[in-house]
Amino acid sequence: MRVMSFLLLILVIAWSSFWLVTSRQMEAAIVTWFNKKHSVLERSYDEIIKSGFPNRIDIAIHNFSLTDDKNDLLFSAELVQLLTLVYNKKHLIKIVKPPLKIKLNKNYLNIHGHPIKSSLKLNSNNKPLESISEGQNLKIKDHQNNLWMVSHFLLAAKEESLETYRAHLTINDIIIPQNLLPSSAKISILNSTIKKISINSKVKLIKGLENYQRFIGPIRVADLDIDLIWDFINISINGDLYLSNKGLITGYLAVTPSDLQSLLLILKNSNFFTDRLFKRSKAALTFLASQSKGKEKAISFTIKIKENNLFLGPLKLGKIKPISIF
Repeated sequence: MRVMSFLLLILVIAWSSFWLVTSRQMEAAIVTWFNKKHSVLERSYDEIIKSGFPNRIDIAIHNFSLTDDKNDLLFSAELVQLLTLVYNKKHLIKIVKPPLKIKLNKNYLNIHGHPIKSSLKLNSNNKPLESISEGQNLKIKDHQNNLWMVSHFLLAAKEESLETYRAHLTINDIIIPQNLLPSSAKISILNSTIKKISINSKVKLIKGLENYQRFIGPIRVADLDIDLIWDFINISINGDLYLSNKGLITGYLAVTPSDLQSLLLILKNSNFFTDRLFKRSKAALTFLASQSKGKEKAISFTIKIKENNLFLGPLKLGKIKPISIF
């Protein structure tokens, strides 16, 4: 009995020592990252607390902040937690507790709500293999003081080959600010809640993520599949896109609305189309609809994009602003 008790004591001491050493190594790596000199980035925190004994290592970083004044970047959170099993540090659980502040150039988001949880699997070189993030009941205020609400979102990415990822995004019950809805005679023609947005694609990061602080592109998006369910409209979009390092998009999108007339009503009351452009677009889409077989069959039309210029056949619809991430 005494021998068993002695062996158990030795085992407890050995495991406790292993946990303490491993947790200190993880804490030291995080502190080193914060203290690392960088010409652009500034990192800060108030306090780091370790817990999770005996099976996990839980690192809580209070008042996390990452800033880049040169590129006008800010990310801050009240609390960031990193959780991992002692014997498997290649699988991390991250929990970010709002309020969150995110600033990218002139775009600004202030996020409140439930903690956002992420699961991250790493390879032997500590590069991401698989990531899943999930959040719910989020209130998002943008730089124009518009308040958006999201019931639930799920973002997942899995590496298929070198720098190529299969990505998925689902957002449920998005409440849009009333002043941003298309309207007719100051009366909204759409419900303020988008029921669901689902996006699937294959993303190729052509230059990788080594210099992610300044990363814009190029990115190639293949097998893009978007489904939008919003009030009385249901739209499916498929295509391939290429984003240049200047933030310019080139590619095509095949758009299939469940109800063409409802879509035309939305476009008519949006700010995107002038009266002349809307009439020309309506004529082109109505002609396509007349050529479809069967009255119940939803038509499909292709939007071509050339360096951010949108075309419906030879008809130029307009131009979208260049994408600027950092």
